Amino acid sequence: AELEATIVSLDRTKAPRFDEVVGLEDAKRVLRESVLWPAMGPPELFSGIRRSCRGVLLYGPPGCGKTMVAQAAAAELCGPAG
Repeated sequence: AELEATIVSLDRTKAPRFDEVVGLEDAKRVLRESVLWPAMGPPELFSGIRRSCRGVLLYGPPGCGKTMVAQAAAAELCGPAG
């Protein structure tokens, strides 16, 4: 019950896109290269020494856009809204 309370659902109709996130170019590049490309690309390309990373740490003060860029990555990973 406690774990179910922490699940966050993503409303893709309200989620920002990467082009809507101003700045944070380094964070967007890292998310694309380490999360999105391995998830959407051919699996044989990201195996062995080029395997995908286990996670990305977004850090910074409150209000700098960490949540927005993570939501944009999740929306891109889930595909277009519809």
